[in-house]
Amino acid sequence: MMTSQPTRRENEKPLEAQNSILPFPDRIVMVGSATLGEKQRQSFKKKDVKQQQKESILKAVCALLNSGGGLVVVDIEDKQYNFKKHSLGLDIVDAFGELFSNSSTPDYIDILQHGSHLIIFVKSWTIKQGFPRISCLKTGFYIRSTSSKIMANPMQVLEKIESKTKSKRIRLNNTTPSVSELLKHLRDRQSLELDEELPFSESQNIEFKDFNMGKWQTRMRDVIPEYCSAFGNTDGGCLIIGVHDDGKVKGCCAESKATEIKSVVEMLVKKTKCFHIKSCSSDEDLSWELLIKNVHDNEQKHLGYVIILIIQQFCCLAFADSPESWIIESDPYTCPITHLKQFKTSVWIEKMSPDCKEIQSLATSFTQLRLSDNTPFMKPVYTKNRHESLRTVREELFRVIPGELTITPEHLYQDLCEEEPQLCNIIKQWIQNEEGLLILSRSWATDIGLKRNLNVVCDALLISTKTYPKLYTVFNAVISQAEIEYSRLTAFTLKQKLVLSGGYTGKLCIIPEAVSLDKENNHSLFSCSKIIYPPQYELVSVKDLLDSLVVVLLQFKSFLSDRVGMEIFHLLTIEQYKLLSRRLSDIRHLFVHGLPGSGKTVVAVELMKKIKNHFLCEKKNILYICENQPLRDYIGNLGICVSVTRTTFVRNDFPQVKHIIVDEAQNFQLEKNEVNWYEKANKLFQNAGDSNIFCVFMDYFQTSHNFANGLPPIGFQSKERLTKVIRNCTEIHNFMLEPLEQIVDNSNTSRATYLEELLRESECSHNIDGFCIHHSLDESGIIKYVTGQCIEYMYTGYSPQDIAILCNTVDDANDYKEKLSETMRKHRLQLQDASAVHRNVIVLDSVRRFSGLERNIVFVIDPVPSVNRIKDNLLVCAASRAIMKLHVLYKKNQA
Repeated sequence: MMTSQPTRRENEKPLEAQNSILPFPDRIVMVGSATLGEKQRQSFKKKDVKQQQKESILKAVCALLNSGGGLVVVDIEDKQYNFKKHSLGLDIVDAFGELFSNSSTPDYIDILQHGSHLIIFVKSWTIKQGFPRISCLKTGFYIRSTSSKIMANPMQVLEKIESKTKSKRIRLNNTTPSVSELLKHLRDRQSLELDEELPFSESQNIEFKDFNMGKWQTRMRDVIPEYCSAFGNTDGGCLIIGVHDDGKVKGCCAESKATEIKSVVEMLVKKTKCFHIKSCSSDEDLSWELLIKNVHDNEQKHLGYVIILIIQQFCCLAFADSPESWIIESDPYTCPITHLKQFKTSVWIEKMSPDCKEIQSLATSFTQLRLSDNTPFMKPVYTKNRHESLRTVREELFRVIPGELTITPEHLYQDLCEEEPQLCNIIKQWIQNEEGLLILSRSWATDIGLKRNLNVVCDALLISTKTYPKLYTVFNAVISQAEIEYSRLTAFTLKQKLVLSGGYTGKLCIIPEAVSLDKENNHSLFSCSKIIYPPQYELVSVKDLLDSLVVVLLQFKSFLSDRVGMEIFHLLTIEQYKLLSRRLSDIRHLFVHGLPGSGKTVVAVELMKKIKNHFLCEKKNILYICENQPLRDYIGNLGICVSVTRTTFVRNDFPQVKHIIVDEAQNFQLEKNEVNWYEKANKLFQNAGDSNIFCVFMDYFQTSHNFANGLPPIGFQSKERLTKVIRNCTEIHNFMLEPLEQIVDNSNTSRATYLEELLRESECSHNIDGFCIHHSLDESGIIKYVTGQCIEYMYTGYSPQDIAILCNTVDDANDYKEKLSETMRKHRLQLQDASAVHRNVIVLDSVRRFSGLERNIVFVIDPVPSVNRIKDNLLVCAASRAIMKLHVLYKKNQA
């Protein structure tokens, strides 16, 4: 829990005992007081209180396991208690053993006594082979084993989920034939006699219960949901109440009416929580039948009933109760804990389930980064780059030299020493006798998505073996409580990111240290070194932590997230990351030239996020300008900026804008009687102040018109370049090389030289399987070919959302839509324009309106513009939209 309590200064009063643990940069769950110790808990007479104490501790531990780890703080009731001497208590130790299943408790739990507090340090749950995906105390899911009812453990539930998910058709058995015959015998009977012995015994499908004694409603409340779950999850079966274990009829509920019994049983059966997996087409609940038979003695005196509850096998998953699995209900990075939240059963099933088919299919296009193990809720992270493995990126950005301490980035270290000479000496003190890495940043907070503190000079993350990782935050002002809290919050958030986003599975803490360069403050260090974690939290492997740090710093949300219905992430290339990690003041006015498929829009989005946090901006202060409406709408929906088209920009005023990002600028036009968009944007930039950003992303290779675009000559542009192609498969990349070379040859001298340099550096950074096909067909042949291929793609597992059909102009697109629609509708395939790019439909639109967007499969119909000079540009613009499969179709008379 991140709290507002500061660490103690010399001139401050001591913190009260109950607040002494609050400076920990971690989640803290306070569970109240408890009696601890072997003998103390054995002699504890209040069993309900004892059970409640144990459950409170277990819930807190479970929630932290599922939320990135943290601390459970127990107030010790016995002032004479000593953890090393008295231990926890056998019931708690045994409960920990059950919670961690096949793992050893010390793999996840370390305990220190801090005065009258017992602090339980909890490491994040680790997902590995043979272990459930999240921690769980009880599943609430029952199965039958021979003649017993048992609650399944999480792995048994996972096996059920996987087996049912793999089944193309869920096969249901009614109760077994032998049981059906037995039930037929009972159905025919009007009544049963006391002590009559039934001609069958308990088995996997038959269970007897004798409720002759005690409150029958209470006992039914305990057993009926459990047996509904057990029989429903196995082969079906029958619960017979009012019969002794030996099969003799005893009767039950003698003082009640059959109608009352029926009502109670019906209510309890309906408490069974039934859930269907995604591949199941049924929406039915548990199927069951109730028979109630009178019981008489030999004098025909009514002595109660035998209740026969017949449960059919359920097609999917039946729970008697919600799984006892918990999580911290708050933002995982920045918010204090409010309370623990129990997973809803449907959410728990989703978290436990194998990856969906859509996620698994991504393996055909991308490589999933797999650290040795993962943590709960780590989003899938994929890379297309065959050259930039996790190890390669780590060694490029954070090279570790054995036996030495390396300061990186070196250029930032030199800049900081020039700006703040006293900082050099301070840094030298930090790294004495250390081995590993000191990673500097102008603001680690903005690097991990937090707001920047204007008083921060820099942050330094020390990652060294045999010590706790430390985050030094250097301020240029007197350190107040707000600064100390900011430092602690940054350290805490970075730790959470490394675990939840980076998948780090070791025991981890990051100790914050606040440093002041203010002379009146005498360059003070407000140390949190009194924060003591167990020695097991000292770092063992620098490289393992750096692997997770690479994932944290380079990941970005993929455009495919909307398609698969969950968040997935890609990694930036080293080229992209280095551009984004530059000091913003160094890129105030920049033209970023990127080759087709090099990820310009991705970098533009990540740059806007950085601007927002660095300059503490609101959405209204950042303006994104593009040429087409579909791209405008997509960026606008991200909620980080005001997104407009070039036409809207030139016709309206934007007085609150401080930062401008322009995308796909090569396709901007200077319309007649309109102001020059670039001159207007540049004037807005110049008037906004000295710390604003004006960044233009462009690609002359993808120019789709022959008009003036308003951009300054290439010789007057401050340029950066992106040359690593990450979108298109190798075949499509190679197909584009010839028209790219033609574009260079046809360009004017000054532009041709620069474009030739870009093309020479071009590199396809992956080996995605794909193909590129081109044909010459007449119009009817094109329509037949596109229709047939789309239908075939549907049969082979693709969805409409994978496909785009691109034409030369909007008029051409409308013409082909009319001709294709009738056939497509017969196969329930919808055609819509590019504004529906993130819906499950086939997009049919012009090449220009699809600029900046992408799909796995692209059909390009007759890419022959009216102006011959840009025919190669149009082809490149269209072909570069395809990730895996490209079909280029020319009309015969124009091929």
